Amino acid sequence: MSEPEYRRGSERAPQLTKGPRVVEYPRTGFGVAGLVAGILGVVFIWVPTFALIMSVLAVLFGSLAVRQVRKKTRRGGGVAAAGLILGIVGLLMITALLIIGAIVS
Repeated sequence: MSEPEYRRGSERAPQLTKGPRVVEYPRTGFGVAGLVAGILGVVFIWVPTFALIMSVLAVLFGSLAVRQVRKKTRRGGGVAAAGLILGIVGLLMITALLIIGAIVS
């Protein structure tokens, strides 16, 4: 079987466009991890140890993701902020439950 013939100049050159180059940064994995941990921390608030660990992880991952987004090395600021906020809400809920538990008992 013979190889296909290539003619010189038969391939078209890529068209160059004028205007600013758009750079797409990858999404931050820390933001997604923070969001998932924050959701788990709030949903499983009745399991205090698990909720505490998930909420702390959500705050940690969310703050790392927000830092990456501010440095313009990653995108996904909304996801990062949501994870951070859910982590803080989870910590506040755990604190409130511990205070209520201490008062009642």
